[in-house]
Parts: sequence; C-alpha cells; structure tokens
Amino acid sequence: MSLVECPLQEAHYCSLDSQTSVYGLAKFTLPCGTMKLLIASVEGKVMSLEYQRTTPSSRAMQLQLKIMFDHVLFLSGDATIIAIDSFNKSFHGNGVVIGVTFSKTNSYVICFYLNIYSEWEFGAEFDLNRIVQGCQNLELNFIPSQLTHTELIHAGNTEVVFLLTGNDQKIHLFREDRMLHTFHEEQTEEFFPEFADIPSNVTWLDVQYLHSNTQRLSALGCQNGLIQITFVNVANRNVLNKWVIQHDAPITSINLFTLFTDIECPSFVSQVLETEEDGFEIENQEFNLLVSSATESTVVYRNILERGFSDPLVLPESERYDFVLSSLVADIDFDGQNEVILGTYGQELLAYKFNLKAGSKPEESASESHNRSCSSLHDGEFKMIWQRSFCEPLLGLDEVDITGDGVNEVIIVTLKGLHILQHDPVEVQKLCLTRMKAARDQHSCQEDMFTQLLAENLSSDNASADNISADNVQVT
Repeated sequence: MSLVECPLQEAHYCSLDSQTSVYGLAKFTLPCGTMKLLIASVEGKVMSLEYQRTTPSSRAMQLQLKIMFDHVLFLSGDATIIAIDSFNKSFHGNGVVIGVTFSKTNSYVICFYLNIYSEWEFGAEFDLNRIVQGCQNLELNFIPSQLTHTELIHAGNTEVVFLLTGNDQKIHLFREDRMLHTFHEEQTEEFFPEFADIPSNVTWLDVQYLHSNTQRLSALGCQNGLIQITFVNVANRNVLNKWVIQHDAPITSINLFTLFTDIECPSFVSQVLETEEDGFEIENQEFNLLVSSATESTVVYRNILERGFSDPLVLPESERYDFVLSSLVADIDFDGQNEVILGTYGQELLAYKFNLKAGSKPEESASESHNRSCSSLHDGEFKMIWQRSFCEPLLGLDEVDITGDGVNEVIIVTLKGLHILQHDPVEVQKLCLTRMKAARDQHSCQEDMFTQLLAENLSSDNASADNISADNVQVT
C-alpha cells in the first residue's frame, strides 16, 4: 500500500518554556462540553489551553494559552514535575480534580510529592485560579512515574480514583473522602486485586470496563519489559484469568482497544429509526492490546480475552524511526474503524490501518457493525497509510474536541511544544451532509428530523466552515 498524504492539517502550535515528559499531558471537560488541556513542563510550570470565542457573537475563535500555576506553589524554586493527570469530579457532577507529582530538594535530599487541586465552592469549580488555591499536599516514599485515573465500582457506587505507579513495584490508589473533601491513599489490592505482587516497576497502565461494568480488563507494562493482562469480576473481585509475557525492553506505552469505534446512537436518530439500538456495544468486539517498547517493533496482541499473548501482529516499520514513545487508537478517517497512531523519538508520526489479506472474506461495513456479533483482526494485517515529520521527538498523543466543533482534534506533545492537528472543516462538513442525506434516503419519513436539519442552511455549495484563526494566540 502506497502512503497517502496525512489528512490532518496543523491548526495551532504552542511552544513550551522547557521540555515536558511522556506523562505531561492531561485533559478535562468544561461545562460547555469542550475540553481543556493541561501541559506540564519539567521545570515546574503547568499551562492550561483552551479555545475561546473572541466575542460572544463572533464565529471566529482564538486559542487562549494561560499559565495556570508554576513552581512557587510547590514551595520551592527547584521543583521538577514528573506527571500530571485530571478528571471531572465523581460526586457533584461538575468541577475538576487535578493531580501533579513532582520532586524537590530539601536539605540536599530529593523528596517526592503528589499535589491534588480542586475547588468545592459552587460556581468556582472550573476556575483555575481558585482550583490552585485548594491544594492538598501528600509526601510520597517512592519515586512516582505514571499518574492516571479510572473508575472504581464499589457497593453499587461509581467514583473516580487516582492510580499512581512508582519505583516500589506497586500501584498506589488515592481515593476521595466525600465528607472531608480530601484524598487519601487506600490499599490498592482491596479494590484492584490484579495489581498485587507486580514483579517490576510499572511504566504504563490501562484499564477498561466491559459487560455493563461487571468485568474489568487491566493491562500494565513494566520497566523490565514484562506485560501483564488481568481479567477480573468486579462484583466479587475474583481474578478470572491472567496472562503474562516478557519483552526485551522497557514498555513505553500500552493501549487496550477494539477494532471498531463504540459510539452511542443519538436519541433523536433512534426515534426516527424506531429502534431501541444504542449502537454496536463494545462488549461484542474482541479486545486487542497495543504495546510499544524501547527497542522492539510495536506489536498488537489480538483477541487477548481468548488468546492472551499467543496471536501477535507486528506493525511494519514501527522500529525504523527510533523507538515509539506514545500511541493513540482513534478513528481518524471517519469510517468507523480505528487506526493506530504512533509517535516516535525519531520525530515521526506514523498511522496504521488494518487491512484484510488478499482473498480473505471482506468484513461488513462500519455502518453494519451493530449487527455484528464479533469484530476481529483475523486474516489481515496492519499497514502504514501515512506519516508526518516533526522537528522534535513526539512524547504524547491524544484525541479531544478542544475547538467545540463536534470533531476531535489530534493533540501531539513534543519535547518543547504542543501541536493541534485538525481535519479540514469544509471536508468534514461535506462528509456529514452526505451521510445525513444517505440516512434520510434510507429511512425516509415525512418531516423527520433529518429533513429538518438538512433544511437549515446545510447546502454544501454555500456552506463555509468556522474561521478558526491561528493568528489570535493570547498568552497571559
């Protein structure tokens, strides 16, 4: 397969005062539904990044970059940030919690800390100036690495907790006290038995819930190259199965994913189609594991719940551009099938797509995926479809809707900067219009909602995308 041009165009670039790390990017959802990014530099500064309209009635938008807080809040000028993470609050339906791990020197001794920031006053839950004042400082007796979060389902309740990996071969759990509005550490094994007796320092962790949150799939990669997958019953916390394999190099990223996207069918579409379908549930698909390491080719282990590590699929040429530091699984071309995106230390962004081998029976189309009992990576291989070069090593990848236009942008964190890659808004608009017309033609209904939407100035000839200007960049 010959390579095609990258379908993404650069919307914005923001430089950083100092370099960041592979754990230096976080995000959370604003009340309006768009996302805000947090980028941490190792020199102790965290910046927030969001799009804001220039005026309430303006169609043009500007990228607003703010320094959220810096090392002076860490009580020392020599603070070094290690990792950052954030999530929307568990119990109040709004607000955000931000966690930052860092080191600083006290009397010639390097100490490590976890700072947790939040604001509980109504109306100020998303005010970063207020959030940074509500700081809880926790001293750590280990060197932290990845800081992430996941849902904790316990006694019929669901909450979000921090998970922190470290050099003590443990995963630490920090849970919110609902009465005191503080976080405290609890025994991880009590709620996550799969994290007991880890033989090495964990460098990357991914957790997925499935079967209506009754079962959990946890994958972790370690500094010594070990990879572990655990399948757990959530209700009784019994380990149903466990798989372990040893690689020859430290693991740099782990991603649990399914081949096809899992998007809930909008309620107004379900009403028009007169169906109870909510889309193709993720439980009906096979789970795969994407693994990148420091010296080896990136590999996908297929159908891990049935095959464990016995069915690997190597991504060709993934080792050519130095080692892979970051990975992302997302539907970049809007066909319902996920692509694999890799960011390398060799300054290359690589995109892979799964293709059937010649002579194999074709899979059903993405639009028919909800009728499929199983979607798999059988009888095919991943092929590189495009690549894009950058000026610095690529440390982090993510996909968020930061512009609020309903289409996710690809966020790329390099050694000393952040890139926002965006689809061509005009092409996205044309594709949306084409699919709405196809849906209308397939399920015709007098004065249905598709017809009403199409009547609202959706002519592809006259339509013009929002003018998102890269010139209006404001730093405060």
